This record gives sequence, structure tokens and C-alpha cells, in this order.
Amino acid sequence: MKLLLVVVLLSAVVALVTAQTKEEKEFKCPEGYGNGNFADPATCRRFYQCVDGYPYVNRCPSGLYFDDVQKFCTFKAEAKCGPLPNQPPATTEAAVDLAKRCDPAECELPYCFCNKDGTLIPKGLNADEIPQIILLTFDGAVNLNNYEHYKKVFNGKRQNPNGCDIKGTFFISHEYSNYQQIQVLANGGHEIAVETISLQQGLQNKGYEEWVGEMIGMRSILKHFSNVSSNEINGMRAPFLKPGRNTQYKVIEDFGFIYDSSISVPPSPIPMWPYTLDY
Repeated sequence: MKLLLVVVLLSAVVALVTAQTKEEKEFKCPEGYGNGNFADPATCRRFYQCVDGYPYVNRCPSGLYFDDVQKFCTFKAEAKCGPLPNQPPATTEAAVDLAKRCDPAECELPYCFCNKDGTLIPKGLNADEIPQIILLTFDGAVNLNNYEHYKKVFNGKRQNPNGCDIKGTFFISHEYSNYQQIQVLANGGHEIAVETISLQQGLQNKGYEEWVGEMIGMRSILKHFSNVSSNEINGMRAPFLKPGRNTQYKVIEDFGFIYDSSISVPPSPIPMWPYTLDY
């Protein structure tokens, strides 16, 4: 009797796995829509990423569902489960073009700043007339592995020249993050920014929908689990400091981010000033 029960259970498991594999193989990328994300007809917890006509199955993080309008994973109450009819073609990445040359006469602070080599100080100030600026940033998950170290750095014993405690910027990724600790950091005056949900390799080569899902999904998670307002999340950093070319910056512009912290520069005896991306 026990042997029969084991055989029946094993057969059921094999049948389930076979059915799932068959279902994934039977999904075909819609013709004429290019690369992009498409809803799984069987469940909102899963979607397909079509690349050059081949479907790759993806699963939303725990507690999230695929929205077939916005094309990223979000909370169940906000997700419009698909497939939905008459969806517009998936957005494809535009060809990479060259930036215009910096025109200081047309690019003025506080909304624009550029110069020919990145070393000129705004407003023509001398180096000895301005304070030294140190930017403290951390990226990845916040959890018990690093939270106590952050508390030691920001212990109230280090102040700026104006007497205020020093603060840092945290570019948060989803996996292994403790959102209660992130909320404490935000309440302490530290800046909370986004990295991405998955910290996946190769994101720099992905399309618009993937960047929206990773960045905007991460901002939504921070809002719901750490009670950080979306209006207060203004910065982002690409995984492994590998920017997604025009696609990433199009998403930054479309969804109201103010700055990016992904582009690195080689060491230089003269520091490079942050600049806007108008040129």
C-alpha cells in the first residue's frame, strides 16, 4: 500500500513538472512586438521576457504580481493581470547617439552644469574658497550583516563644520534587505535611493521594460515596506556601476528621478565636479 502511494505521488509530481515545462515551451513571443516583457496566460506571478523572438520565463519576487500595462512586477492591488488585448508594441531601445558639446552660455546653474573637462569649479570659485565635499554612499541590501557597522559610522560623534551630524546615501537592493532597519535610517535623516530589485548581471544590455521593473519596482517596495515616500527617492545606481546607456536614463527621466550615481571616472589629481546630463 505504501509503495503504491509513493508511486502515485511521484507520478503526480512528474506530471506537474511536465505540464509546467510544456506550458513554458508552448509560449510564443508575439510577432511584430520586438523585445519586451509579456504576461503569462496562466498566472500573474510569472511573465516572459522575449529576446530576439525567444521567451525566457521570469517570476516576480515574493508578494508581487506582473502588471501587463506597466510591464513590471508590483503589488496585487495595483497589478492589471494579463494578457490584456490591444497592447501597444513593446518599446525598443533607440540607437545610441553622441551627446552635444557643452555650451556654458546655455547651461547655467541651478538647472544645468557642464564644462569641457569636468574639472572647473562652478561659478569660477577658487579651490581654497570652497569646503571639501565628501560623499558617503553604500549600495546593496541593509541587514544584520552591515547595519551595526553603519551605526558605528553614523554614531553622532562626527559632525560637519555647521555642527550637524554627517549623513549617508543608501542605494538599496531588494534581496536580503531588512526594511525596518531601512526605515530607521530614513527617519535618521539619511538619504534612501534605489539600486535594483535583483542585482542581476547584464542588466546594462536589457530593454526599457526591464529597467522600469527593476528601478520603479524597487522604489515601490521601499514605499510599501519602509514607508519612504516616492517623492523622497530621487537617486539611483545601476548594479555593478554598469549604466544601461540611453535606456536607463530614459527611465530616470520618465519616472521623475533627479540624479544617477552609476558613472565612474578614473583617479585624477584634480577632482571632477558632478554635472548634469544635458550635454
